[in-house]
Amino acid sequence: MVLAAPEAPGLLLHEQGVVTDVIPTVGLAGRPPGLGWTGHRALNLHGRGPASHRFLLAGRPDGLTAFARADLHVPGPPWLENEHEVHRLAGLGLPVLLTGSAPEHVLTAAVRDAVPYPARAQVRDVAGRTDLPTLA
Repeated sequence: MVLAAPEAPGLLLHEQGVVTDVIPTVGLAGRPPGLGWTGHRALNLHGRGPASHRFLLAGRPDGLTAFARADLHVPGPPWLENEHEVHRLAGLGLPVLLTGSAPEHVLTAAVRDAVPYPARAQVRDVAGRTDLPTLA
């Protein structure tokens, strides 16, 4: 997976093996990620658009996973203003890993339990069973 993100967090994720490569970006300026590639999908975690949607669509992906934008003909789940980030990511069909210390397990369990079905199947709670070196 190639990540288009600010350089510092992108390089950290690359060093940890989370992504295979990084396209450093500064906001939504510059060359759209993926432009000139074939056979790629874009995933918008920047928000609900429209600027971030347009930026990724300019890279001509085969598809875009994002929140719905009828004005840009982008399907997806609706953006709910007060929705928790865990719910948003699970609603996009992305796996979500909830982490924390053993005492925080009560909190992470409550977050997981608040995610409606079927999106809850995407949420895994590992609070109290992991530490930073394990996650890295």
